[in-house]
Amino acid sequence: FVRAQFVQPDLMGLLGVGAVVSQSGPQHLANTVWAFAKAGLVDDALFSKIADRLQDCTEAMEAQHVCNVLWAFVTVGQPLGGLTEPLLGRIESMLPDMIATDVQAAAWGLTCGQLVSNSMRSAIFAVLHKKSPGDFEVVGQRQIGQWLALEADDESSIPEAWRRWMVEASRPSDSVRPSSTQFILQRAIQKLLPIPLQDTPVFSEILLGGLWLVDVAFPELRTAVEIDGDQHYARELGTMKKRELGSMGLKRRHLQRLEWVVIRVDVADIERHKTTQSRNKFLQQEVIAPLEVQAKALGRM
Repeated sequence: FVRAQFVQPDLMGLLGVGAVVSQSGPQHLANTVWAFAKAGLVDDALFSKIADRLQDCTEAMEAQHVCNVLWAFVTVGQPLGGLTEPLLGRIESMLPDMIATDVQAAAWGLTCGQLVSNSMRSAIFAVLHKKSPGDFEVVGQRQIGQWLALEADDESSIPEAWRRWMVEASRPSDSVRPSSTQFILQRAIQKLLPIPLQDTPVFSEILLGGLWLVDVAFPELRTAVEIDGDQHYARELGTMKKRELGSMGLKRRHLQRLEWVVIRVDVADIERHKTTQSRNKFLQQEVIAPLEVQAKALGRM
């Protein structure tokens, strides 16, 4: 259902309960939480029950299923609880023999969930000394790059092949075609900029450092404006309450490590303002004001 993009919350709930009630094996349970996270749904009770069920059978799980469980839990922001130690222990023991897709999933999931221990860090570095960027597809290269950006103590600790890749990836590149919302927001912000900042370059949907797509970026001001839409959140089954995806927190952590300011604007708040005057007043308060603060801090105003 998920791969076919046919997702009904009520149906997902029934499938999840069925997976637990039917005493499914670890592969089925792993696939269940993966499907929920892929669909942008989370059920605290269900995830907790599955975590409890998996605690005693991680040694029987294959690498793909272990990584799927990790990815699912950190993606929807669900604590692993008692599953943490056995799951991470299984991942660390399997890392040397993992294929590239499992390595990237494990590395990304661990840093996303802030679960990287010193021994795990050493184990992943050992793998990356053997696997070059050419062993990974584009998405995998980017995920490993994100891991290195947050977990490497300094540039010298990064394997040479990956250091060269990160340098190349960080070169200026063309923006991806922005959405209509991003383009409209960029134009509106540009018109509202105070005179000292009117010549400041601004980009929509730019790939920053080869690692992160930023909705609207002011590189000279080290400021990113992120438009929070539904794709940035998972939904809690039943209440449909929003919960930020782990990838969004990971991006914010990296940008802040680069000493960028991240301004977040909810797309629903933008759309609520129907007139230009109302929208401009909103943007002046939520975007322009913090931009001016950052510009003053950098000596640009």
